[in-house]
Amino acid sequence: KCICCGEKKINLWTSLLNSKFTAVKCSNCNFIWMNPFTSKKGLSIYYDNYLKKRRLSNQKKMLLRDQQYNLDVEFILKSIKKGKFLDIGCNGGFFLDKLPKSFDKFGIDIDKEAINFGKKNFSFGKTLFLNSFLKKSFKNNFFDVILMRGTIEHLPDPEKYLKKISKILKKNGKFFIIATPNSNSLSAKIFKHH
Repeated sequence: KCICCGEKKINLWTSLLNSKFTAVKCSNCNFIWMNPFTSKKGLSIYYDNYLKKRRLSNQKKMLLRDQQYNLDVEFILKSIKKGKFLDIGCNGGFFLDKLPKSFDKFGIDIDKEAINFGKKNFSFGKTLFLNSFLKKSFKNNFFDVILMRGTIEHLPDPEKYLKKISKILKKNGKFFIIATPNSNSLSAKIFKHH
């Protein structure tokens, strides 16, 4: 059934690697997810040393990502300019580094190498945490801003994350979900099976 709305009618959206992985689409809310979903162990294997294998080794990709970070920060600053900021799925803290000093920066990720990199290379490294977001304790009504940048599409149970976010985000806080694949985009239509 759909991991967002609970609808039982789902349809194949695409298959990958000779049908070893399939993406399905909910007939009700149009949410797309991998079915079966990658296990926690599988996610840990995939993200193990993700920073070195898929980011730092590709300078062109790092430059393009840096440019996108600048655009995303500009977008966020239209809504809020200071406060406690949590980046869920922060990798090595690169996005947080782009934010102005008016923010108290926090990040969490499951990639040990990425968190170690951030701790060594950024002044806010002491507030980067290696953990699953659901297992890490944060105070209620603590954050002014919470960001999921290219993250929500990787979660096996987004509802649990959203419930926790609603508790730790201040009453008038901002929650951003950005850099998430759009199944209606031209690139999704062209590169769907990749």
